[in-house]
Amino acid sequence: MEAAFLVPSQFTFLNLNTLNATTHPKERREHILILTPLKNASPYLGRHFELLDRLSYPKELISIAFLVSDTTDDTVQMLKEYADIFLNRPNRADRFHRIQVFEKDFHYELPEDKRHTYALQPLRRSVMARSRNYLLNTALNEEHSWVLWLDVDIVDYPETVLEDLMSVNVDVVVPNCLLKREDGQFWGYDKNNWQETEESLALQKDLDPDFVFLEGMNDYLCHIANN
Repeated sequence: MEAAFLVPSQFTFLNLNTLNATTHPKERREHILILTPLKNASPYLGRHFELLDRLSYPKELISIAFLVSDTTDDTVQMLKEYADIFLNRPNRADRFHRIQVFEKDFHYELPEDKRHTYALQPLRRSVMARSRNYLLNTALNEEHSWVLWLDVDIVDYPETVLEDLMSVNVDVVVPNCLLKREDGQFWGYDKNNWQETEESLALQKDLDPDFVFLEGMNDYLCHIANN
């Protein structure tokens, strides 16, 4: 029996060795892709696009992609309306390079007041990972030198945030995400990034190799203490 190999009718070869993200992105005309997964996000879209609109990085070098999942409000329709506005402005310099809206449901429902519960984090984070992978694989193409993950409910960031992050000159950089308290003080909200301590390293010695600390580490410590 002879082996047969089917050759696709369309074949694309991309040599990404020539792709280089630098600390001079404007001068080199480097494109950036901003990615945002969404669910029931209509209350946040106005501010989200307001912040995107004031970015100092050239709009013709910015592409934006959204993945809407398990939504019950008018998020998709609102995104289409905003895309129509920002892609058809009279002045071409005010138009983004591309805006894409994708929709894929994962049939995952979790009450808002339970989303940070420690016991539910593995399931919640697995759905988030699938969502991000779908969005990245669908929207990313060979023209993009940079990718920025941007949550829809962030209320403020500097106009120069893209240039600021690019200037660090590393492969991956994560800015601090802060929450303003009722007393006017700011505290660290994003618990997904931390520096290991002697205490955390000691805890990991007795854990299964596949165990991963997630948001809510204090809950885990309380569980240890109560057992």
